[in-house]
Amino acid sequence: MDYANIPVMAPPKGVQSNFDNPKTLKSSMVAINATFLPLMLLAVAIRLYSRGQIMHAMGWDDYTCVLAVLGSVVHTILMLWDIHLGYGTHMWDIRAITLLPSHLRDMTALAVCYPIVIFFVKLTISLLYLRLFGMQKAFRYSVYGGIMFCFLFYTAYMGTQIGTVILCVNTGSTRISLCRNTAILTLISGVVNVVTDLYLLCLPIRSLMLLKMRGRRKFGLLLIFMSGLIACLVSIARLVLVSVRFHDPDTLYNAALTTELTSVELNVGIITASMPAMPQFFGKSKIFKMRTYSSLRLRLFSERSSHKASINTKEAKHSKETFPFGPDTIGQQGNGYLELADANQFRIFKGDASHEEDGSSQNGILRTTDYGVSSAPEPGNFTMRQEIEEP
Repeated sequence: MDYANIPVMAPPKGVQSNFDNPKTLKSSMVAINATFLPLMLLAVAIRLYSRGQIMHAMGWDDYTCVLAVLGSVVHTILMLWDIHLGYGTHMWDIRAITLLPSHLRDMTALAVCYPIVIFFVKLTISLLYLRLFGMQKAFRYSVYGGIMFCFLFYTAYMGTQIGTVILCVNTGSTRISLCRNTAILTLISGVVNVVTDLYLLCLPIRSLMLLKMRGRRKFGLLLIFMSGLIACLVSIARLVLVSVRFHDPDTLYNAALTTELTSVELNVGIITASMPAMPQFFGKSKIFKMRTYSSLRLRLFSERSSHKASINTKEAKHSKETFPFGPDTIGQQGNGYLELADANQFRIFKGDASHEEDGSSQNGILRTTDYGVSSAPEPGNFTMRQEIEEP
């Protein structure tokens, strides 16, 4: 029997096997990974920069996020590698001689990677919740319960996938119960993914609603956390696909369809976990713009002031320094609060000559201080003017 001209599975009625130019999902798999993987890497880069360089508050959720990123990259590499082995091709378009046990083992290894990555994605989101709302006892226990459930389930699911790699790559593997029920395991994992995604999506809503802040700010914060709804929709779409094709024997083609949505789910989940760090990154850019505007305004004011014959002392706009932000604008990090960046501007001028010097950014309050020194009738006497401007 010439296995080089026999397909792995007989084609449906009216369909001819095409070994030379078969229909595959190669283009769509490459396009999906080429789109979502760079977006995910960009989001994580912004997250790590915001946490490490702006806020100086790296936490365990950042480290688990890095592990999830590494897992997603490995998942992408394995998927692209499996394409040339027949992954994403109809079974009747694959020569029986090419479907070796080693090839099946490589393609099945992709299923082992998935539970590891999705667990670290959910763990990252859970640790972020503990970081933000961990002071609430009931909320903290709810997060711990979710972490424990995900750990137990995905560990067990990973064990079944490892068993599949070992046992289900030979011709006689259909007699093994585990190999016959791989579709059921995939369906169960899809249901658990949807349930846990919805659980994580709804978990922080009550805590967010209890925050004392203006309506627009609270709505914006809710939008950031509700971005996880996209990941939930992808999980639901994946579950629907698995359910619809549950009895379809075209295994490699259907598995590739599911893996496409899996790639989207993993990368979107990591992006969602990185969304709360975005305001710090773009807020830093806003501070830079404020510094530029403030510096220009001070230069114009200095040029007008240098033509005056004398300088009158002005009182500070605030009799004492108070922290200008309420509790709703502070992000609690660990055992302390965020240290925001500010911009200081200094001017020292004497007579008609003036000199300006830009200060550094620190401590979170934009403050402008002007000191003017003018000549007095007696040497050594001078008057000083101080202005403090806070936005």
